[in-house]
Amino acid sequence: MDIRLEGDIWCIHITPDAGGVKTNEARLVPLHSHLIAQGLTQLAKADDDTPLFYTKGAGNEVNPGSKIRATAIAKWVRSLGITAPQPNHGWRHRFKTMTRAANIPEYQADAIQGHAPATQSRDYGLAPLAILQAAIDQLPMYEL
Repeated sequence: MDIRLEGDIWCIHITPDAGGVKTNEARLVPLHSHLIAQGLTQLAKADDDTPLFYTKGAGNEVNPGSKIRATAIAKWVRSLGITAPQPNHGWRHRFKTMTRAANIPEYQADAIQGHAPATQSRDYGLAPLAILQAAIDQLPMYEL
């Protein structure tokens, strides 16, 4: 399942099975409260392990399923009238900019994005989901 409740925190579970993952390790990323308020968690299927954001077995080596899904999501985002950032991968850069603007510590932003720590000592320990949830909720909502 891609969306799950961990304790009292709604998260998206990002896995290498879904496509390229920066550290090649699965991670949990808390959902922004605005996404929860809009009903994203209703997509969670307790008895179904079907991925929400990609199709198992779709694509091939040249055009993997994750790339097919990313293209479809980019097309949908553009259909909403959102034209920046370009390319769609630019959202990762935008996220980092927004975390800096919100004074979110770099280790928290890195944990959310799945970036490897810059030093060995930063690799020790975990960033608790409650801390990451508080960080995510510091980011502004997008108004459409």
